[in-house]
This record gives sequence, structure tokens and C-alpha cells, in this order.
Amino acid sequence: MFSSLVYSWIFGWPYAVGMVTQMCIHESGHAAMMRYYGIDFSPMVFIPGFGAMITMRDMPQDAYKAANIALAGPLAGAMAATALTGVGFLTDSQMCFALADFGYMVNLFNLLPIGSLDGGRVAGAVSKWTLVGGLAAGSGLLLSGIVSNPIFYLVMLMGSYTTYTRFTGEVVASGFYNIPAARKAQLSVMYIGLVGYLLAGMEVNDINRLLPQEIQADAPIKFGLDINLDDYE
Repeated sequence: MFSSLVYSWIFGWPYAVGMVTQMCIHESGHAAMMRYYGIDFSPMVFIPGFGAMITMRDMPQDAYKAANIALAGPLAGAMAATALTGVGFLTDSQMCFALADFGYMVNLFNLLPIGSLDGGRVAGAVSKWTLVGGLAAGSGLLLSGIVSNPIFYLVMLMGSYTTYTRFTGEVVASGFYNIPAARKAQLSVMYIGLVGYLLAGMEVNDINRLLPQEIQADAPIKFGLDINLDDYE
């Protein structure tokens, strides 16, 4: 509720509630998979400006289960974004298209192969070297200015620590990452497939999604108003 209030000051109530609901669905995907594996977890916590999180109180038996728990969040988020796109096409709701765009983007962000993110847990289960590639890609995003959010620096810092422990073998039990090659291949296919699905969903969603300035320009036509927007610049 508090997160919705904070976001509503910036985006308005409808969009804020939609954002928080999608975060909840994402985290519920993690929780459902934890419950499936019999892993105890904390209540869901929302942190304005950062997102939401559920913490495992017990460690999974191996990296394969940890990766499936990580994938379950973006998978649930992808389904929620898809549903919003569908409703948007049925009702011509720009709010639904905008919320779906947020859903696709935030779940794609979570699938970056950086140690502290969901994608890092999956990629790290396949090969520790993918985490190095993820850090290099993240550094490129920061240096190029494509990503400038200060929170991403924290993500990179946490990812660097996670990558360090992956190479040193600290924190996790011995044999945690010793999973069969067939399961690594399965995780790779699921990871790449989910990333591809989210990218495709974003493309489809963008067919009818208007930019804010386009919505503003279209408003006088839809409502039959004779307004010259140049008068207000």
C-alpha cells in the first residue's frame, strides 16, 4: 500500500497500482516455486524505488532448483504483461499498454545475467563465466549512458560480490553447482526462450502503444476539442 502511495505521487493511482500489482505477481512466482520445493520464505516486502522481494529462509539443495526459483518470477511477470497487452488490444486502453511495457522491461531487466538478479542465478548455474560476461555487459550499459539509474550501481556492486563468491566457492555448500549437463542445457533453453518471449511481447505491445506526447496530441481529436497545443508550449 505504501509503495502504491509513493508511486502514485509520480505516476498517478492507476499506473501505480498496476506497477505494484505486477511486482507482486513477479514475487509470487518465486514464492510458488519455493513452496513447490518446500523452501521456507519471508513475507513479501515492497521497497519504493527498488521493487519488491521475498527472501529464502533455507537454501535450495542445488543450483538447478535455485535457478528454477529465479526463473519463476520473470515467467509469472511475463504472463501478467501478456494479459495486459491482450486487454489493451481488446479495449484500446493505453494504460494497459503502458503497464504491459513496464512489465516486459522490468522482467527483462531482472533476467540480465548479473549475479544479484534472477538472470544471474540462472546464468551462474549454467556457467560461472556467464556472470563475468554479465558484469561486462552491465558496465557497458553504464558507460554508454543507456542505464543511468543509481540503483543499477548497487545491482552491479552486489553482482560483483556474487560473482566473486561463485569463483571462490564461498557461501554455498560443496557440490551446489554440480548439476548434470542435461539440466544446464534445459536451463539455457528456458532462459533464452523467456528472454525471447519478453522481447517479442514488447514488440507486439508497441504496435498500438502510444508515447505520452502522442497521447497528448491525440486527446483533442478523441474528445472533439479544438485546441492548438502550440499555444501551451
